[in-house]
Amino acid sequence: MASIYISKWNDDSSLGNVTLETGLWDAGFPNIYKKIYNVGITYKLTSTMALSGKVMYTTNGGNTYTSFTGFVTSASSYTTLPASGNWVTGILTASGGDLKVTSFGVKIIDATSRNMEVRDIVYNYKVMNKEVK
Repeated sequence: MASIYISKWNDDSSLGNVTLETGLWDAGFPNIYKKIYNVGITYKLTSTMALSGKVMYTTNGGNTYTSFTGFVTSASSYTTLPASGNWVTGILTASGGDLKVTSFGVKIIDATSRNMEVRDIVYNYKVMNKEVK
């Protein structure tokens, strides 16, 4: 299970963004490849948020983040996170499809005026049983 921590927080909304960042997750197998099929998220959001530069992932222990390119719910596909006062559950997708990784993390940068709540972030993955050489 990935640990989640807030890397930046301030109650004063005039000061900028809030960043939620998961810890780097390796499924308990740090030197074994995993295939990430997609990332599920459940959230509430008061206004629509672009994925580009706001909802991102990092792989293999890196410090470089790549934006997710799509969000799919049971009703539709989006290139943003749609606003909703109710809990929304959907799948975040990467532009290259499945990702072959040794570790994986997610970062969400939210302008505090959006009032985003995240209930959970879930990785749909498979351990590939192939050791990193």
